[in-house]
Amino acid sequence: MKLIRAFILFMALAQSGWVFAAGQPFTKSQFDNLMKEGTLPIVILGLLSREAMLKAKVKLQGASGIGKKIFGMLLIVVSLTILIGQDKKAEEILNQYSPDWLTALTTTY
Repeated sequence: MKLIRAFILFMALAQSGWVFAAGQPFTKSQFDNLMKEGTLPIVILGLLSREAMLKAKVKLQGASGIGKKIFGMLLIVVSLTILIGQDKKAEEILNQYSPDWLTALTTTY
């Protein structure tokens, strides 16, 4: 992974016109020029955001499994409610307790 990051950094620097001799470190003026051009901060930001996205991906995959189960159960409950005819009773209760502006908004069109 470190080799891939180093390659990406090298390619970004090469595209910005930098040519380095093997084994020579950055000079302060070269580093300052990179910071002025904005190349280095963008590459670093890209690498850090990739790591953050990979961590978030794992969390979101776990949440999606739970969300699918919840929505599946909700779909079954709503389907059964419609099949046995209790959806009309639920609609009456919701209309009775909903504010007037919401009833007007939902029945306008």
